[in-house]
Amino acid sequence: LLLEEVTPKWANELAALDSDYPHRIAEPQEGCFGIMLLSKVPLEHGKVVEIGTAGVPSILAEAHFPQGVVSIIGTHPLPPIGAEYSNHRNMQLIDLPYIVMKQKYPVLLIGDLNTSPFSYWFRRVVSESGLKNSMKGFGFQPTWPRNNRLLRIPLDHVLHSPEITIHNRMVGGNVGSDHFPVIVDFSVK
Repeated sequence: LLLEEVTPKWANELAALDSDYPHRIAEPQEGCFGIMLLSKVPLEHGKVVEIGTAGVPSILAEAHFPQGVVSIIGTHPLPPIGAEYSNHRNMQLIDLPYIVMKQKYPVLLIGDLNTSPFSYWFRRVVSESGLKNSMKGFGFQPTWPRNNRLLRIPLDHVLHSPEITIHNRMVGGNVGSDHFPVIVDFSVK
């Protein structure tokens, strides 16, 4: 379970989930760029890193599922609001394929990437990393903005290595965010 925009207050409240999700990597922050990975399965080599030039935290971890190990990359690039933020976002998206290629196990790249699957930057991440878009085969699944049905676009993504099979993917209901959550059922080959 990857959560973004996690504040210190929210992180403390999420301690109530410790019995269901006993494994956690977190970097809560005031503002919009705190991040947390909660897991039912053991996480190893978990760390908080900065990808790109914006100085926002991302998470790298290896999740040990019964059928195999999966490298998790959780990230949240800046929104492309103005030239400076756009450049920071683009640098993070440029760096992501290199991070993916360094992983020892099949990868799940998860997060609000602040780009749609129609953009050059998204297509570049997919092309250079070799990852696949989990939305393929499950229809158009916009996630933002939650409160405007006509202008919704898919900004929240789960990209995966070919060794990972996506069995189901859907957009969840209103959880109080300006985004809808993405829910993916998968297995490792």
